Amino acid sequence: MPAKLREVPRYRTRDGRHSVDRSRDGRARADARQQDAARWENHIHCGRKSKGPHCQSSPGATGAVGPELVAIGRIRSFAHPGGNITGFYGFGLELSAKRLQVLKDAFPAISCVAALWNPAGSTLVRQTIEEAALTLGLELSTIEVATPDQLPGGFEAAVAGGATALAVLPDAMFWNERVRIVTLAAKHRMPAIYPEREYVDEGGLSAYGPDIPDHWRHIRATYVDKILRGEKPGDLPIQQPTKFELVINLKTARALGLTVPPSILARADEVIE
Repeated sequence: MPAKLREVPRYRTRDGRHSVDRSRDGRARADARQQDAARWENHIHCGRKSKGPHCQSSPGATGAVGPELVAIGRIRSFAHPGGNITGFYGFGLELSAKRLQVLKDAFPAISCVAALWNPAGSTLVRQTIEEAALTLGLELSTIEVATPDQLPGGFEAAVAGGATALAVLPDAMFWNERVRIVTLAAKHRMPAIYPEREYVDEGGLSAYGPDIPDHWRHIRATYVDKILRGEKPGDLPIQQPTKFELVINLKTARALGLTVPPSILARADEVIE
């Protein structure tokens, strides 16, 4: 374990971003810093979700913190999580309900929505969207998909159950399979809302959620550096996103024969033509 981490010379460019000093001394120091960091490669985990046992064997863990960690007492609070976990909390509970509201506002005629859910994921998120469906007067069909090869069958079950729209719940496996999910939604002609904009970039209809890349850049640039310098993860507050975006893909809407109301387009942070 390194006793002291070396500084990497940096300068600030006109646009305010930092760059690494590329002089000979700068390269040498950067190489030394990389060697120091490499010694920690098995000690700090950065992932889309940090859950219980996954983090216990390492001195420091950073990542997207699931709501269960608060509910079951694995962290004390967002301000002082304790233990070896820190990162950011993506408002999974509140946002799942909000996405269902956006879907209903955009397409008022829908009455039955399929919620794509991984049973290995958050049960609290599932409960929240089920409660939101009751409030909105929607019938909700929760489709459990635990592995990628279950996705086609999950969509078929949703359609057979009368679902005419889709809400995808946040999950790392779903994100990795986003192209396949978007393709299946188009095949079954289901208007869908997703938890992250990358789905829309792949042809999905709509997405609402935090700007994940922006938060990851911040976490990796600040928290990992602080942990490498000796700060305890449990002393670093769990950050909550402040930047959210609603993205609409009009090209996909036209392909599905849908008209997105002007009121929804006016709320959108980005509209893909």
